[in-house]
Amino acid sequence: MRIDVEVTNSQNERVGSLPFESLLCTKRHQAGGAASLVTVASDTFDRLTHPQAGIVVNLDGAPGWWSGRVRRVEHHRTADSHLLDVRADGDWDLLEGRIIWPQPDRFPPWTQGQWTQSSALGAADAIVELVDAQMGATAYSHRRVPNISFDQQVVSSTAVLWPWRFETVARAVAEYAGLDQLTVELAGNVLTVKEPAEIARPFTETDTSEYRVWIAAPDATNVLAGGEGDLLNRVLAFVEDSAARQHWGWNESFLDVANQSDPNEVAQAAASALSDAAREGSGFEMALSRLDVEGSVFGQDWDVGDWLTVDLPGFDPVRQRVEQVTLDVAGANPPNVSVVAGRTVLSPSAKTLQEVRRGLRQAANH
Repeated sequence: MRIDVEVTNSQNERVGSLPFESLLCTKRHQAGGAASLVTVASDTFDRLTHPQAGIVVNLDGAPGWWSGRVRRVEHHRTADSHLLDVRADGDWDLLEGRIIWPQPDRFPPWTQGQWTQSSALGAADAIVELVDAQMGATAYSHRRVPNISFDQQVVSSTAVLWPWRFETVARAVAEYAGLDQLTVELAGNVLTVKEPAEIARPFTETDTSEYRVWIAAPDATNVLAGGEGDLLNRVLAFVEDSAARQHWGWNESFLDVANQSDPNEVAQAAASALSDAAREGSGFEMALSRLDVEGSVFGQDWDVGDWLTVDLPGFDPVRQRVEQVTLDVAGANPPNVSVVAGRTVLSPSAKTLQEVRRGLRQAANH
């Protein structure tokens, strides 16, 4: 059995060929289907599944060539296989195969045990985009929606971030989040998914000295499990100037993982921040920045539409949806991620986690 595969870019220019070693490929026709056994090498998988990749296949013994673009990659419960769907030209609607990857330890962690087998042609199953790390991008998955249908081509129930499929992305995220509509905007390399109109959902003011923040799926009965330092135990340092009603911690986006900062350093930095806030005026939205920097990964541990819960000691918990996520898809790996809950307003003066910690270090040296 022989198979020849060529890969093209988004302009249909040939960029190389792929040596295939192990792929179970099924050809489907409107009037029926036939099966052929072919294989793909593991080191070619990333290039094959890049969203801009085109694929041309010649199955030994079959008349002619079939060409198309990689339409879907679905991860199965078994940790060593993938499902590859290719939209083909001519009479053939789909080339569907399961790619055997001989090194399961190379899988991204969110691909293991998350996915179910694909159903019939046109079904909306869980899909994930894997972008070759050599291309300098990211991977985005939406692991909680098994089936969503769209009024246009079925692309993904995972809100895959493909620039030419923004409207499908918006519908996918909106349906998942239980919202009427979402908008998807692209400015340069920064993609933002958000609600179309600002929704004012301010957090309740309180004199409590601290509160806990975590993120859980909308349908979760418990918060994300884990030990000290994970999502369950993220403590947001909080200091209040009762006279000026300025809140450091809410406005400054300081997330203290496992409450590791020295209280004296926090107090010094907070006093300076409160003084600045009094001069500039303070907003009252909850803005958590760069949650991925401490191992909390967007698309893996949390997603648009998830609930952000603030547990105020002595008060009822405050729960808000994650309503806006901004990714720098051409930045670092993992990419820079910012999230807003409560209001879809990201204050331009909100400090990132790194900036606040830098302030803490400076305060400690004075």
